[in-house]
Amino acid sequence: LAGGEKLIELANKFAKEKNCKIICATSQIKKKYANCEMKHNVGPLELLGYIKNAEYVVTDSFHGTSLSLIMRKRLITYIALPHAASRITSIMESLGTSEQIVTNIIDFDISKITFKNYDENLKILVKESKDFLKKSLI
Repeated sequence: LAGGEKLIELANKFAKEKNCKIICATSQIKKKYANCEMKHNVGPLELLGYIKNAEYVVTDSFHGTSLSLIMRKRLITYIALPHAASRITSIMESLGTSEQIVTNIIDFDISKITFKNYDENLKILVKESKDFLKKSLI
């Protein structure tokens, strides 16, 4: 939770609009946020389960973003640390989901998010990645 309070503020804003609850999965012990069902010391498999069963995902991490995209979840990614966000912005731009990136929660307008279908772009990106790995391993 590099975004900390700002990420939770965004999640609360989103949850209020979409009428859903927030499950905050974190590896941090004892951290608590308002209006969140806290899940502490979450490991990889447990995190995958939360993402799999989520209707929406609001995250500030690359792994949360990429796993949510692979599982085709409706995703909002908050850029908490702009200097460390190149992987997030790159993958989301490649999939055509840049409008789901939030850099300023004050100016963020939930109604402008359309959650586009990015299946074709994801297939292309996966194929390019596999081709790159095959060529690299020869």
